[in-house]
Amino acid sequence: MARHFRSEDQRRLTTAEILYQTPGRPHLIQSFVWQDYDSAPDYPELTRFLRFWSGQFDVTLHSVSLASQEKPMPPDANYMGYSFGVH
Repeated sequence: MARHFRSEDQRRLTTAEILYQTPGRPHLIQSFVWQDYDSAPDYPELTRFLRFWSGQFDVTLHSVSLASQEKPMPPDANYMGYSFGVH
């Protein structure tokens, strides 16, 4: 569902990569990507999600990498004139 905010809204598009471990496979670090609109510097939506997620599932958080975009970019598309594959 698309969200539309007023220009004075301080929320920004935020992406977090969450690395975690499960008790059944402690040698394996798994990744989950979360994305939503959130407010810097406290990121209450991400904090709420991490508390919910670690409380509902038997996981150990390893690390969280965070990126956020201050201002929305215009919906322009840039097309590449070439592509290549790596095997």
